[in-house]
Amino acid sequence: MRLRRIYCPIDLKHSQSIDLPLSAHHHITKVLRLKPENELLLFNGDGYNYHAKLTKVVKNYSQVKILKTIKNDVESPLKIHLVQGIARGEKMDFIIQKAVEIGVNEITPIFCQFGNVKIPDERRAKRIAHWQNVANSATEQSGRSILTKINPPNDFFTAIHAISQEKNYESQIILTPNAINKLNTLPQLQSILICIGPEGGFSDDELNYAEEKSFQKIQLGPRVLRTETAGIVVITYCQTHYGDI
Repeated sequence: MRLRRIYCPIDLKHSQSIDLPLSAHHHITKVLRLKPENELLLFNGDGYNYHAKLTKVVKNYSQVKILKTIKNDVESPLKIHLVQGIARGEKMDFIIQKAVEIGVNEITPIFCQFGNVKIPDERRAKRIAHWQNVANSATEQSGRSILTKINPPNDFFTAIHAISQEKNYESQIILTPNAINKLNTLPQLQSILICIGPEGGFSDDELNYAEEKSFQKIQLGPRVLRTETAGIVVITYCQTHYGDI
């Protein structure tokens, strides 16, 4: 029987009895309807699964005993950072969800000149928390045990400048239909940064600035893809050729 798998953001250790956070308690009892003696898998983002048994359930409280610690070797050898123009409404949730499922390690949302999404300062913390929850749920569903980091949103130029200073990636690409090079021109690599524009695409100023910061312009063929499609296509291509798909 397949064990249910739950994200539990607390310290987990073999052979210990653990009081579950309220969110995990609610999911286990109200959604999954597990009972004492039922077994499940917990993970907290450290790369392991924790085989546990539910030992106590009361109204607002659950306890489990950790039976076994299991290394979860499902992470791709390819390090991927997605820099994504912020899309409207549920499109951004969809992009984050699918990127995590395919294996992205880090996501930076960006405001672009042709973007039409504004997030007031007083709502940004709530929006970041929401996006991180989307990522955590996708991690849970996909069987990964290391969480994808969702960075605070920033404007295009600030984000690209900061990333270029870090020099953490073998290749940095920015998608635009007017580029000459395609994905098949990329060399073999172990890390890549992928920059995808919003619904309106990138401005000339943004593309020129990215080139100044050593980003390579890449196109995806003769068809123009939506922002929620482009990232999935690029990430899947890279995972197929350089990762573990």
